[in-house]
Amino acid sequence: MALLRKPTQPRSGNGGGFKKAPRETVAVIMTADPVRVDPKLPTPAEDYFVGTLLTEAFGKKAGEEVRVKVDVAAKARKRNAEKVAADQDGNKKALMEVVDLTFGKVKGGATMMANPTIILEKALYNAQTEFVEAEFLTVGTHSDTIDNERVETGVLVSVDRARKSNRESGGIYQTRYFYDRDNAAKVEWADPAASVDAVRQAVEQALEKASESEYKRPFVILQVVNKNPQPELPFGYEAVSAHIPLVYDRENKVSKSPSESFQEFFTAVATDKDGKVRPLMVNPVDKDGVVIEDKWVVAKDENGAVVPLLRNQEIADVLDSAFNEFEAGSKDYVVQVIPGYSFTTGADSLPSNGNGDAVAFLAPEEDEFTGEKKKWDGRFLAEGTVTLGRVKRVEREGTTLGEWFAKKTFTALSYDARLFRECEIVTQFTPPAVADVFNENAERRLAEKNERAKERRDARNNAAGQDQQPALESNYSGADDIQEEAQDDLSNGFGPGGR
Repeated sequence: MALLRKPTQPRSGNGGGFKKAPRETVAVIMTADPVRVDPKLPTPAEDYFVGTLLTEAFGKKAGEEVRVKVDVAAKARKRNAEKVAADQDGNKKALMEVVDLTFGKVKGGATMMANPTIILEKALYNAQTEFVEAEFLTVGTHSDTIDNERVETGVLVSVDRARKSNRESGGIYQTRYFYDRDNAAKVEWADPAASVDAVRQAVEQALEKASESEYKRPFVILQVVNKNPQPELPFGYEAVSAHIPLVYDRENKVSKSPSESFQEFFTAVATDKDGKVRPLMVNPVDKDGVVIEDKWVVAKDENGAVVPLLRNQEIADVLDSAFNEFEAGSKDYVVQVIPGYSFTTGADSLPSNGNGDAVAFLAPEEDEFTGEKKKWDGRFLAEGTVTLGRVKRVEREGTTLGEWFAKKTFTALSYDARLFRECEIVTQFTPPAVADVFNENAERRLAEKNERAKERRDARNNAAGQDQQPALESNYSGADDIQEEAQDDLSNGFGPGGR
């Protein structure tokens, strides 16, 4: 998506006196067997394969061919080799090499076949050798005809942190998302009185279309954006979004209709952990009709009955105000619906099995009215790739395929992922001036995130009485520090937050 900017300035190299572009993670189709210097033995520094880019990367267009090697000088590869060599029990696995992608080899539980999709993690283009050098290789699909593996790339993706299920089975689960910006639709109406119906129909139609996909957990982002930047507001724009899923009826084990799902978003009541309905709290008024802002009371209707709190009360109130603006004839806003899909994370890809990719999407939640930063509580979005799988069972009666689940999620810019809120999704309908403000906020979050990570590292070094460390490498992500801070928040009772 052209309006989501990549950095335009090169970044410093690691001491070589020259400039390097940021590392990227991209997907390619491997079009032929790897080229091996020695047919009998692996030669990691020399073996390579040819692949076709699925998205724009390294200054090249989608569809261009690249030659790919592993980056044998990468510190992560060296550390892994040392751990494998020191492992006496054989539990530590060696990293994937180019020769592992050879046709007929078994890798990742399946056999390598023709035209597999390979994820190049943390890769750079070496202009001197004209090779793409990747720190890691991951098999996205083992062939172009396989029916239980898939790669979605060049999309906005996100990963929630792992949570404990509140059902009887308990256990840990994690949700991953991708957003289909290319199928966003602008909502328009000629008669202001018909605006609310137009919005409702657009959401329902988008949910209906999304539900026809193989992916069984669709949702729609309803986004309302002021056409002009608002520099007086905390983030420089006025925008709101609602995450409206196709509701699943667990009792009857079927999905509700798009119309029922839309209605439920605006009417479902909030309950506590014991299932008790929570009341709506409001500010009372004094005898002169003045609102007492520092006091809260239970809201009651004209019959004296307690008014329940809605599950989506805050966003419903904001959208209600927006609908009033539309019905009054305001033309200051762009309204659009953006389809997307959520997936459970496969058991082998949960954080408990060493997969920490949720960290890339984690940053402090921000109060949309004041801009105040909260704890490490926010799930944000970034340009990237998600790999999917589904269980395939071959039985006497035939072959069955389970529901799609997510395996790994990658940000396109490996260490420089710009972080967007759902109300900041940029599509072809987003006014360019507002898109610029969205991008500026995403870049600000990245800078703040890395600065906080650096501060934590420096504080830890100082507490240990160590000398000040050299300046951070240009590709420092602060992942370990960010993960540690997030865990601190969980330990202190700050649960996962909103979107």
